[in-house]
Amino acid sequence: TKADAIQMAALIYRAHHGTDKSKFLSQQNLISQLIPDDLCADMKVDEWKKQIISAYSKKMELTESECKLAFLKYLEMQDTFGSTFFVVDQKTNNAFPTLLIIAINRQGLHIVEPTKKV
Repeated sequence: TKADAIQMAALIYRAHHGTDKSKFLSQQNLISQLIPDDLCADMKVDEWKKQIISAYSKKMELTESECKLAFLKYLEMQDTFGSTFFVVDQKTNNAFPTLLIIAINRQGLHIVEPTKKV
């Protein structure tokens, strides 16, 4: 979700740049580095920056290491954490899109539609 992307972007920024907010102003392509491509078009760059800076400011009590750990803990909760991914070009079932991603992990087999990521 956009809310998750904003929180994760704030953690990534804090982990990489510490308390230096100047990179938000000086790096034009920063948003494309922090936000997944499929979400970038959902808001204007200035709105993304505003939202990420707000979330970043709330994480000032965290050290850079704590931000890295919080990011990993979030990832660990995702269904596809620890997966091996396979791109599959399926042609037998019209109910599924032609291109799929198969993820295999300790929880089992997951079929992911690449465009919707569900």
